[in-house]
Amino acid sequence: MIIRAYELGNEKYIPAQVDDWHRPLMAGLALVGHTLTVEHDGQPVVVMGIATLWPGVADCWTLVHPSSGVPARALVRVVRESLETMAQVEELRRANATAMNAKQVQWMHLLGFDYEFTMRAGGPGGRDLVGMVKWFNRGLH
Repeated sequence: MIIRAYELGNEKYIPAQVDDWHRPLMAGLALVGHTLTVEHDGQPVVVMGIATLWPGVADCWTLVHPSSGVPARALVRVVRESLETMAQVEELRRANATAMNAKQVQWMHLLGFDYEFTMRAGGPGGRDLVGMVKWFNRGLH
């Protein structure tokens, strides 16, 4: 696997999944944040990024290929390490993420995120959104 800078349209190589509600926001978020593409055998398998909201706090997102052939443990490791690096560069104390289903919550837990809140009827079509948080250098801010 290699990690490289995101190029507009990389997300098109990752098949759409149920509840990919943030997919339409990718291009806009990529313009205001830091976005990376993880490739395996020349094909994008993860598109991920962060957008700083204010000093120390950012929103983050990931799109993961559902059948890339890459072992889940390897994907978790590379995404987790990339988030840690981005957090250091941006001097983050927290990263926010939002999930809409149990599979997304499980993925965020694997990346080190914790449940923080449920936003009732806050998502597309009135679906609940689950707010997740990952802490970095918590004692330093």
